[in-house]
Amino acid sequence: MSFLSEEAYRAAWMKDLEFHLWKALQGEMKEYGRLKFTSHVIATLQDLSTAANGWIYFDEEREETFLPFHEWEQKRAEYQY
Repeated sequence: MSFLSEEAYRAAWMKDLEFHLWKALQGEMKEYGRLKFTSHVIATLQDLSTAANGWIYFDEEREETFLPFHEWEQKRAEYQY
């Protein structure tokens, strides 16, 4: 995810990156900054998140934090797009 942030904006972790990447995974975004969401990018995100059974969330105190999908869904539901 940090790699994709670097590709898009030359920043290690753009604000709300995890939410934008999730939208791309759902087919709701085609581009993010300079990054184009190709089928390869989407497939890689899908494969990695499925294998991990979760998603990464940026927590202000703990920074990049793994969340199991049930916790991620709760965070995502609270997020205002």
